[in-house]
Amino acid sequence: MWFDGQKMHIDRIYNAKTEIKTNIKWAISGIMLYPNYDPELEGFTGAYSDVLRKANHTAIGFKENKIYLIAGKNLSLHEFRKNILNSKIAFDGLINLDGGGSTQMNYNNKSIISTSRVLNHAISVKC
Repeated sequence: MWFDGQKMHIDRIYNAKTEIKTNIKWAISGIMLYPNYDPELEGFTGAYSDVLRKANHTAIGFKENKIYLIAGKNLSLHEFRKNILNSKIAFDGLINLDGGGSTQMNYNNKSIISTSRVLNHAISVKC
């Protein structure tokens, strides 16, 4: 998922420097949940299929140029995706981020989902 300063985009790409021929303001990667969902094609098989397991999950989605951060508790990735797609928002694009013990979400200084794991990364949305 990436933003060129005008519009949000979602594509399955492997090298943004060579595959995107425009200026990228920001980008984030993960398993594409919508419009194309194919974890096997993206290499999440065998030893890497653990990301599909039942756990807490996080996602980032967009509808036009509005961004949504989403978290779900104790779901398989398939169940998490299905729940999001059954929401009132008809997303233009969705990707799954890290999950399990890395799933934490705070809103207005209140914990929505938390773990005891200390994280050194975050996504912050300024309204």
